[in-house]
Amino acid sequence: MSQKKKVNSLEKVYIGGINQYILERGEDDKLPLILFLHGGPGTAQIGFMPKYQKELEKHFIVANWDQRGSGLSYSENIPKDTMSVKRFKLDAVEVTNYLRNKYDKEKIYLIGHSWGSILGMKLIHQYPELYKGYIGVGQVTDMNQGEMLVYDFVKARAEEQNNEDALNELKTIEKPPYKNPLNSIGVIRKWVNEFDGVMKQGEFGSVVLEGMKDSDYYKEEDIKKWSQGAGFSVVNLLDEMLKINLFIEITKVSVPVTLFAGRYDYTTPSMSALKYHEMLEALQKDFVWFEESAHLPMIEEVDKFCKQVISAFKQ
Repeated sequence: MSQKKKVNSLEKVYIGGINQYILERGEDDKLPLILFLHGGPGTAQIGFMPKYQKELEKHFIVANWDQRGSGLSYSENIPKDTMSVKRFKLDAVEVTNYLRNKYDKEKIYLIGHSWGSILGMKLIHQYPELYKGYIGVGQVTDMNQGEMLVYDFVKARAEEQNNEDALNELKTIEKPPYKNPLNSIGVIRKWVNEFDGVMKQGEFGSVVLEGMKDSDYYKEEDIKKWSQGAGFSVVNLLDEMLKINLFIEITKVSVPVTLFAGRYDYTTPSMSALKYHEMLEALQKDFVWFEESAHLPMIEEVDKFCKQVISAFKQ
């Protein structure tokens, strides 16, 4: 009987004309493989997610990829015209095929969180032959509809709490669809965070920063790089993101789909994900509620998250 060969590999790989970083971890190199598509855009997760994925690593090789312009894969030299959904999708296919070849896998599993869930759905729709199954976490559906729900949530919460700061800032922006999306969404997301629509308990920025400080894979200068990449990614992808409407673009896929939704998620509102799940035709589909989470069940309910991933991706 062959001995288990543990995987712990941080690699710089030439993807889509630039160097990009992939971290692969697992208890055995023969395990099935999950590629995790991070959110944001720009919320690269090599620096903070591995500590939440230890249980998954007993069952899978887990690959975290800092996408183009994000985290370790950020560079001032990245052409802005390559920051497009189409280019990211092609990058993801290259990453997928790199991992398939390296670990001798016919197909791999895919998890997409938030922004990564846009890529995830596009990948399984266009390249079903590459993927065994897909989990969308904080699934993006119709960006404009989602932004209206987020705006209504912030306004209602501000009025309930008689929060004058929030109410005054809301007066400085218009209702969606936004004429100045970058500024308006910046205001709205600030208050979504304040009103626990990002994390039910705790503060995501602190989780990320503390995680990167403790990381085996990020140095001090990489934390600065992460911040630069997050800003660069949002600025260059937001306008295109706001045109996304999966209700129109993707109504049928031939891959099993499971959507994970935080009951308190008002970053990508869960009710939109539920409606999308109901109309989507898939080889097989499921919907899992996380009752103690907002936008980040993989951090807020780690045990349940890992258990549900293992269940969804039955070996």
